[in-house]
Amino acid sequence: MSILFGICLDRGTDVREQDLRNLGGATERYALDGTFVRTYGRIGMGFQPYHTHERSHLEAHPWVSQRGDMVSIDGRLDNHHELAELLGLTASASDSEIVLSAFERWEDSCFSRFIGDWAIALWSSAEEALYLARDHAGSRTLYYEREGERILWGTFLETFFLEKRVRTLDATYLARYLAALPTGDLTPYSGISAVTPSHFLRFGKKRTEKRMHWSWLVHDQVRYANDHEYEDHFLDLFQRSVERRTGPGAPILAQLSGGMDSSAIVCVSDWLRGQRGACSLLDTVSYYDDREPNWNERPYFETVEKRRGKKGLHLPWPLLGEAIEPAPERYFYPGADTALYENERRLAELTSGRNYRVILSGIGGDELLGGFPTGIPALADLLIVGNLRGFAKSALEWCLVDQTPFLSMTTRTFRFLAQQYWPLGTGRRDVPAWATGKLFMQLRRQQASLPGRWSFSRPSCIAAARMVPVLLETMPHRRPYHFVRYEFRYPYLDRDLVDFLLRVPRERLLRPGRRRAMMRSALRSVVPTEIIERRRKAARSRSLLLTLRRQEGKIRALFSELPGPLAELVDPEILRKSAVAAIYKSDLAIAQGIVRAIFLAFWCKSYESRQENGTLLSLSKI
Repeated sequence: MSILFGICLDRGTDVREQDLRNLGGATERYALDGTFVRTYGRIGMGFQPYHTHERSHLEAHPWVSQRGDMVSIDGRLDNHHELAELLGLTASASDSEIVLSAFERWEDSCFSRFIGDWAIALWSSAEEALYLARDHAGSRTLYYEREGERILWGTFLETFFLEKRVRTLDATYLARYLAALPTGDLTPYSGISAVTPSHFLRFGKKRTEKRMHWSWLVHDQVRYANDHEYEDHFLDLFQRSVERRTGPGAPILAQLSGGMDSSAIVCVSDWLRGQRGACSLLDTVSYYDDREPNWNERPYFETVEKRRGKKGLHLPWPLLGEAIEPAPERYFYPGADTALYENERRLAELTSGRNYRVILSGIGGDELLGGFPTGIPALADLLIVGNLRGFAKSALEWCLVDQTPFLSMTTRTFRFLAQQYWPLGTGRRDVPAWATGKLFMQLRRQQASLPGRWSFSRPSCIAAARMVPVLLETMPHRRPYHFVRYEFRYPYLDRDLVDFLLRVPRERLLRPGRRRAMMRSALRSVVPTEIIERRRKAARSRSLLLTLRRQEGKIRALFSELPGPLAELVDPEILRKSAVAAIYKSDLAIAQGIVRAIFLAFWCKSYESRQENGTLLSLSKI
């Protein structure tokens, strides 16, 4: 993942090259391929390339066009051949050249034409406007801060902490983090925001505009004659997505959990290598937790390793460290403890000297391919178009599998249908019992955007669009590793593949008693049968509850002296009682909320011990 940073100053003030180089110092430890800067009057851009694929070597510095437009791009345009041909460029044109030519031809509508994983900073000389944009899935981070006409942006939050200044923590972010709600484009720091995925921002002379260039909410369906046609189309797009993300370049490490999603990526990559010689032989990393009797992944990832004849790295992965201690190093986001820190350190040590720069992740497969075995969305689609006969037939099939009365299934379907078109806001039951009134009111005022309200889309499509903020929240690149900043790639979030899967009728993705039916059938000759026919992975609970029980005294002490920001959002007495209840009633739902409170307490305390960095540990106004 290449690093972008830059400054746009007030009119009449020129950016100094040294100021940009100072900014680059914040991320220099991750800039393995140098630092390059360019200034053009009041605009200055910095670029720290991170070469991970063949074409990335074409990107050496911010590019400037003949008319004075400037661009820097982090990522990869997968449709560069088609774009270069449309724009009359040579096949060797860099992605930056393509972006500048596309902007000159199509203006801001160009962003909708870029397929791949990317984040872009673009200066339009004619408009005197700065554009910041991210791809449909936000596979690259990009943050910004605007103060008057001064705009600062960067790939990583370190860029914003060079100056010794007072920074307040964002109350809305902390509230949503504690309530396990999507934080969207918020960061823990007031004034610093993320560019929203599938959007671009235009910072003009008088105002900032935010526009969508691609939508997760679809209105039409793909209609084929039979299941085989759906399966063939899925397999073709999935293979293309894996090929796009495993071509020549830096060595790649693929996460192999033993589940269907990660196993499919590794097996398809091996198949492509055998058929086309298009991919390198991936190395894999697998995580396990021997304390979990119901979460034994070893037999499954070892099955894949045996088939491919290559053993991967194996690392323990506890949900919470047994000692319940804060991470020894500073993280810019909450969510780290000693266990996470040690995992990252062990991975860095095991891979030292192998030059891994890329990690493949299976995130998105479960959500887009019908992972949760319920027929409610498909039944709602039938109801909304008045297909009562089809509804009755399909509902009966699901009732037999789920052992649910027909009336109950029908009631649940109507409730689901109503929730898509008339969604409820955040209610008291959506926040933990130990949340204060301030936390609850903060969530009530700051409702997350709900795509699809009053939409004419199918209920299942609206539900899929509502799922997106939760899905994007789980992407690991949003909270970068401390030791190595890997470039994460997500084959299931390829835009062409996503566009197809969102249009596949829900009843084709899964069948009563057959979870992820389309994917299983399409990959039956590529992925081992043990993986294809595996039941849904169990949740981890035993090790987490045991750790909380063993460290009850430490947890009570931690919650008895909460840092200032956390104390405003949490009732410490109810929090302590909830922790005890979770431990002795084995309530996993409450326990997971307790873990979030522990992480946030650690994180806030880490700022108390680092007052010299200029960060003021207080909440923004509630």
